[in-house]
Amino acid sequence: MIKTMPTAPDMTWSGAKAVEVKESGMETSETSNWDGLILGLFLAYALCDLDKVNLSVAILPISLRFGLTESDVGIASSAFFWGYMLTQLAVATF
Repeated sequence: MIKTMPTAPDMTWSGAKAVEVKESGMETSETSNWDGLILGLFLAYALCDLDKVNLSVAILPISLRFGLTESDVGIASSAFFWGYMLTQLAVATF
């Protein structure tokens, strides 16, 4: 559960994590869901980047095996661009 506001009067925000201020004045940070989200996004980005690199290497044998024309190869190679563009437009509008 991602907290958007501190839930108790003794909670303050420090960066992206909720920080609890104890009576002694010491701060203890809670575990955050941001770490899992950032790790998941990094892995998704790395997988997409690896797919893009692998397709650029494998497109020539694929085109020979299936008899694709140069325009078909261009459309397949540009599919990653279209995917990135559509997701960027979706993020920008929301």
